[in-house]
Amino acid sequence: MNVLIVDDNKLNLELFCHMLSMLDTVVARPMADPVAALAWCEHNTPDLVLLDYMMPELDGLEFLRRFRALAGKQEVPVVMVTADTEVAVRHEALRLSANDFLTKPVNHAELNARVGNLLALRRAQLQLAERADWLSHAVRKATPMWWRVNTRRSAGCRAPPNIAIRRLAATCCGWQPMPA
Repeated sequence: MNVLIVDDNKLNLELFCHMLSMLDTVVARPMADPVAALAWCEHNTPDLVLLDYMMPELDGLEFLRRFRALAGKQEVPVVMVTADTEVAVRHEALRLSANDFLTKPVNHAELNARVGNLLALRRAQLQLAERADWLSHAVRKATPMWWRVNTRRSAGCRAPPNIAIRRLAATCCGWQPMPA
């Protein structure tokens, strides 16, 4: 899973990349320029964003605001990383839909646990969306067949209902009867 790391401090980028390398399925994408990171996000969707709060050109809150405004980015988990202990910053980040916080200096075990948990949720979310797309396609495919089966039946087709349903299942879903 792809984790976008946005931090203007190159040492922090290296540190986060090293920490995340301990997670098997993570591919880190470090970016020191938040404006370039937003531009990258216009055409790519990370599975999680690890975002520094204090950056000179574009702070983490403004990045988050713009990131959430991009199409398809509303469900991507964002973890805000900050040395700032002000409650107002956390409240604003939550209002802008940050999913979690880490305080600098970041604890390795805490980072990996939080990122691992959020990526597990993201993976489940993507699988659920994929399943919903598959079911939607199956319904669209089956609906015309169901209509034909019912129309033929009402027009005097002599096939018993169970045969018609078996034909429908075989046609739209690849169902095969169990051998006797």
